[in-house]
Amino acid sequence: MNKIKGVVMGRFKHFSVLIECSAGNTPKVDTIKHFIRMLSRMGYNELYLGCTDAYKMEGEPYFNYKRGGYTTEDFQEMDACAKENGIELIASIQTLGHLHFLQRHESYRDLMDNDHVLLVGDERVYKLIDKMFATISKGLSTKRIHIGYDECWGLGLGNYLKKNPPADKKELLLRHLSKVTNIASKYGYTCEVWHDMLTETLNTKVTAEQVRNALPENTTMFYWNYFEGDVHVLRSGLDNMFKYTDKVGYAGSVFKCGSMAPMNTFSLSRLLTQMRVAEEKGLDHFMITLWSDNGAWVNNYTVLPALYACAEFNIGRWDGTGELDKARFKDITGADYDDMLSLDYLDDPYKKKLTNTHANLTFLIFFADLLNGGWDLLYDKDMPKTYEDLANHYQRLACGDYSHVFKCAEKLARVLSIKCLLGLTIRNAYKANDTKTLKESVERLKELENAIIEFSKAYADMWLHDSMPYGLEVCQTLIGGQMLRTSYVKQVIEAYLKSGRPIPELACETIVPDLPPGTTQDSCWIADWKLLISNCGF
Repeated sequence: MNKIKGVVMGRFKHFSVLIECSAGNTPKVDTIKHFIRMLSRMGYNELYLGCTDAYKMEGEPYFNYKRGGYTTEDFQEMDACAKENGIELIASIQTLGHLHFLQRHESYRDLMDNDHVLLVGDERVYKLIDKMFATISKGLSTKRIHIGYDECWGLGLGNYLKKNPPADKKELLLRHLSKVTNIASKYGYTCEVWHDMLTETLNTKVTAEQVRNALPENTTMFYWNYFEGDVHVLRSGLDNMFKYTDKVGYAGSVFKCGSMAPMNTFSLSRLLTQMRVAEEKGLDHFMITLWSDNGAWVNNYTVLPALYACAEFNIGRWDGTGELDKARFKDITGADYDDMLSLDYLDDPYKKKLTNTHANLTFLIFFADLLNGGWDLLYDKDMPKTYEDLANHYQRLACGDYSHVFKCAEKLARVLSIKCLLGLTIRNAYKANDTKTLKESVERLKELENAIIEFSKAYADMWLHDSMPYGLEVCQTLIGGQMLRTSYVKQVIEAYLKSGRPIPELACETIVPDLPPGTTQDSCWIADWKLLISNCGF
């Protein structure tokens, strides 16, 4: 173990968490401060705020407009709390890609290469980036900043081509990086970037050595390979990184995106392997990200078990096997470790605690259409009762500081219990002209309507307890769509029972399995709700 000023450190000099604040959900200042205090006691020494645009800039009224964001005073308040608790609070912004929200505002459209990437070389872009650094520097005291740079797809292929001759994308990346880091240096910043675009080798003549020579001094490049658990792949990936720079960090993830439930157990299996390989390769920085892609459905508190376990592993109090000190977890968080971990069961209702595969049954059941179906062909007859038992379990836990989290889980589990096999039951009954079952299904649809309404209320309460309001309207709109569709299905069944009028969707086409080869109940995964609702697109 390392020691700095008498403080026992872990495997990594820099051990950090990144909380996403821009992907449809921005945590309240008090929520961030609560995390700061807990993370400090666990053994973390850094917290990144994923602030793609989650901040207010003077003179830019449409930047972060109605998306939830922090003022300079908010940053200063969080920064003061972080200092008191031995945490370095760092902004992770974006200075090239992932800026799609700007496209909707007329004042920014001329600054865009495509719908999410800034226009390299345009001086107005660099004036905007200067404002970004100026704003962050007023709020946070650290002189470190993460400037993004990941997933800049289509760079140089949109509006750039209307004004410039074709260019090698890697040359554009390096040219832009030079400009951005020069601006950052005005404010005393040392920059960090994601690895993917700078190490990609397709369609570029720029070599790894040229990237290494072009990278500004002290720039850290973070390698991310979130799902990977193969040590050979991880070693190879990090070895490749050292061709580009000696300053390499690793970013893993506790998965809370692409689903309506956390994946602590699966995430931990990946993170422990990644931490071991990162330590083996001599890395001094390990970051654990909490992304919110595909909808910010999952509350950040639900992943506390994995964050705690990683911290215990980092400081050597746990070797990755055997029992954790769960009493310490409760002392730090106020929650029971096993109770919080049980939220994983929303996607793993049979409590298999899978580590080599994962599923997002919550998404698949909640969003899949009752009449068009498909995924419900995977579900077994015991699933409704299993989810009902799970709902009762969460109901018993809905007390204390995290009652809002468990109440929401309870209401979701009741929806899943009713809906998981209801569509298949309706389709089979219609095909067999089983009017008795169809009449029973109408009653179940009424129960489903009520259950969705109850879930919607609990979800809003949970959201507003911990987060700013913006983004809730997106989730409520999607939940509302399920209410309307359930009501519609009830109406067409009632019409069929009353007059024999065919149910349009079931009279048109036979349902056929449309699942990836080898898909099982334990490995079904589609993170895009649009693909679950319809094949017609949005």
